[in-house]
Amino acid sequence: MRFLMFGISPIYGGTEAVIYSMLDEFHKNGLDFDYVRATDKPLAKEDWLISMGSSIYHINLRKRGRFFEYRKGIDSFFDKHAGKYDGVWINLQEPEGSYILKSAARHGIKERVLVAHSSDYCSDSGFLRRVSINLSRKPLLRYSTKCIAVSKLASDFAFGKKKSGISKVIRSGIDTDKFTYSQEDRDVIRNKYGIGKEDTVLISVGRLTPQKNIAFSIDVLNELKKGDRTAKLFIVGSGETLSSLVDHAKKMGALDDVIFIGAVDDASPYLSAADYFLFPSQAEGLGMVIIEAQCSGLPCFASDGPIPKDTQVTELVRWIPLRDGPFGWAMIVRETEKNRSRLNAAHCLQERKMDHVSVAQEYLDYLFR
Repeated sequence: MRFLMFGISPIYGGTEAVIYSMLDEFHKNGLDFDYVRATDKPLAKEDWLISMGSSIYHINLRKRGRFFEYRKGIDSFFDKHAGKYDGVWINLQEPEGSYILKSAARHGIKERVLVAHSSDYCSDSGFLRRVSINLSRKPLLRYSTKCIAVSKLASDFAFGKKKSGISKVIRSGIDTDKFTYSQEDRDVIRNKYGIGKEDTVLISVGRLTPQKNIAFSIDVLNELKKGDRTAKLFIVGSGETLSSLVDHAKKMGALDDVIFIGAVDDASPYLSAADYFLFPSQAEGLGMVIIEAQCSGLPCFASDGPIPKDTQVTELVRWIPLRDGPFGWAMIVRETEKNRSRLNAAHCLQERKMDHVSVAQEYLDYLFR
């Protein structure tokens, strides 16, 4: 079977990590993909996708202000290519994409799959934007044949609390071998940045967007340094708030202690090099990176409320309200001992079938049962 996938970004983030981790297993079971690129930038790891036999189509899906051109572009694409596909697959960050599903249905594409990855509006969504998103839920459900969400929160947001029962929640899995703690990686990364063996390293990983709230991590570092001058912060990722985060670090006098790693395809060496994981996000569909951090054996500190409790698969997670502020978070970090036995955490994920092979099989069983 061949599906056309929408919703892969040029930036390698949580959605891409979830989908890409399952592709080998999908291909082994006869499910192949082509992809739609909605911007002029190449998709994350686009060359790798092409090497797997996938085609990449560029369609401008920037809907705002050009609604009829947007619809025309989708219809024109399906006029030419619908016959190649058994299904379409849309990765939702917000409940949009209903016209893609409607056009796919009109063009005879039988399988129309939605996977919801977000649990709240983007922080910059205005009133009209929120109304538009809410109104889009009904046609999304009408034209889809399968609805999947990565958490109950994501299901409620994308499909509605009253309707979320029609969707299946499948928690995302990771490559547990890849994210198992590595002493070698720890030594290499720490040596690279001149960090001592006993120095304290915090880490935040993710797209640099407002909802990820990375500036809060810088504030936590600033508080922590009042009692631990060795403390450093890795910020792993890229995105629109990078320059403002650099400015914020300068303003806090912490620029020398904040290490901006940039976007990486594999964050596991940096997780091994760190001692504590900070996740002060304001909204998450699931939050793959906190699962990866637990697999690496890191004590994790996560915002209580915006992040689904589904992400807790070990006893390493502490839930802290954002209203406690950076001082409150830093106090809890100080009280938490560094995990000295980090090699056992991956076993917990494997027991709970959170490895990527088990999760891919759960997708396949639901899609083609």
